[in-house]
Amino acid sequence: MNLKKIYKVGVFLPVYNQEFCIERVIKSILDQDYKDVFIYIGDDCSTDKSFDIICDYSKKFKNIRSYRNNTNLGVIKNCNKLLDFIEEDSEIDLLCFTAGDDIMLPGKISKQVGIFDKHKVNYVLHDYKVLDLINENELGEKQHKNQERCNLIETISNGLPTIPCMINYKKLGKLRYLNSKSGTDLYLHWKYILSTGANTYFIPEILLIYGRAAHNVNASSFDKNSIIGKNLKLRRDNAVTIFKLFCEYPTYLFFRFYINSFLYYLKGYFQKR
Repeated sequence: MNLKKIYKVGVFLPVYNQEFCIERVIKSILDQDYKDVFIYIGDDCSTDKSFDIICDYSKKFKNIRSYRNNTNLGVIKNCNKLLDFIEEDSEIDLLCFTAGDDIMLPGKISKQVGIFDKHKVNYVLHDYKVLDLINENELGEKQHKNQERCNLIETISNGLPTIPCMINYKKLGKLRYLNSKSGTDLYLHWKYILSTGANTYFIPEILLIYGRAAHNVNASSFDKNSIIGKNLKLRRDNAVTIFKLFCEYPTYLFFRFYINSFLYYLKGYFQKR
């Protein structure tokens, strides 16, 4: 892989009671063909053997750095603590998001790094599929194939989590999750795209397994009634998130995002002709 420069990549990995899959998750990162990678693991006071497994790998690999909370903070507070931990510890260029039950597929990191090296972007996403890691049953796919960068707003509004993201850490590393029960991923996505002015890229390829145990997945996620309910919830979360961001960010940033998205659309349209 010929790159203009060597990028130091950090992997954000929050964990809680995931001993059934955490070893598989860590191995999927270590097995990536891009090797200049540091793994940051924040265990939220797991009551199973998750942290024992993490410690075993931390002793074997110098690029794994971890901590364990003395008490359970909850997912959002632990994620923000992990982001603080990364900020204090590292001098990374790019940050890749994942979680304790998400499996990276071969080439994920190198493909995202390649986009950063080739294009002037600060934010790169990709497709993923959902898998029950206990029973190995495929639960569905989140596909946004043939998406152009101008459709990122639609992609995010349809419920894309942060786990497929890689960001320019030098520019976006100060951002944090919203401490709320709804719209947290949406909030972080919007903060990223507003901060970059839609300077983003979407890879229409499945590069990650979004792991779920069957009892953790909304069982009706893939039937008609659930899709309607989920869409209504996403619209509500989007409305709440946009309102909060309007209060936090200058209005011109929203106009900049839509203008840049329209320019990307025009560029893509004329390139296809």
